[in-house]
Amino acid sequence: MTTLPPQVEQVVAKVDAFMAKYPQVTQYERLKEIEEKTGYPKAAFFLLGTIVLAVLLTVVGGTKLIVDLLGFVYPAYMSFKSMDSGNKDVTQWLTYWVVFSFFSIVENILGLLVALIPFYTWIKIGMIVWMYHPSTMGTFVPFAPFFFVLERLKEIEEKTGYPKAAFFLLGTIVLAVLLTVVGGTKLIVDLLGFVYPAYMSFKSMDSGNKDVTQWLTYWVVFSFFSIVENILGLLVALIPFYTWIKIGMIVWMYHPSTMGAKTVYEQGLRPLLMPYIDVSEPKKTE
Repeated sequence: MTTLPPQVEQVVAKVDAFMAKYPQVTQYERLKEIEEKTGYPKAAFFLLGTIVLAVLLTVVGGTKLIVDLLGFVYPAYMSFKSMDSGNKDVTQWLTYWVVFSFFSIVENILGLLVALIPFYTWIKIGMIVWMYHPSTMGTFVPFAPFFFVLERLKEIEEKTGYPKAAFFLLGTIVLAVLLTVVGGTKLIVDLLGFVYPAYMSFKSMDSGNKDVTQWLTYWVVFSFFSIVENILGLLVALIPFYTWIKIGMIVWMYHPSTMGAKTVYEQGLRPLLMPYIDVSEPKKTE
């Protein structure tokens, strides 16, 4: 193998350790074969491929697409892994997707105001990584106010005798009217895909029932199509009745009688992604 300076060897060792931890995603074995044939470290080929992919994605969707994918790819991988291995991280990743979707909607509301924030892209990257990094798990912090509101709704239900869901939906309707003035129909459709699933997600976590997996699946699929929609941009606006098609798809994905997100996952995404998902514990490297 080619001799490298000590500093470069340290970087290569760290990249190798990362690749060994996620061999299916990084194509560890295939790059190892290339390393043996060429004499160049597999980490170099991995980094080169990553850079080329990043450049192509920047050309297609700009830095926003890169940041959105940063907030989607690893969490989606870990979400599917947690569902297939049945570990306790399902609740963590469900919380992540609700928070991630919430901030995506807020970002769309603010629009051009976001661009005026200095270093916004780097702030967003830092926040995304903080939310899902194993050493921080910051997703539970932003939604502490939501849990506070949920507790208050329980108290109101006990005092009035009316279901807390009624007060929740009433507040949502009032808020929707106000938001229509601010963000138009796109915002309403986004909220249609957010509010009820978010409510049911927190409810399933609170009660500890099996629906956690269903809602985790919904959020991954919902976020995937949101990114695709952003990539297509103006092409989406040319599709006749697109808004109603999107509404129908959203409701189909989460309605109890259809649970379409589960269908998309089991019949579409899962067969496609499972060859790259390692449900075993991450390998330990020397």
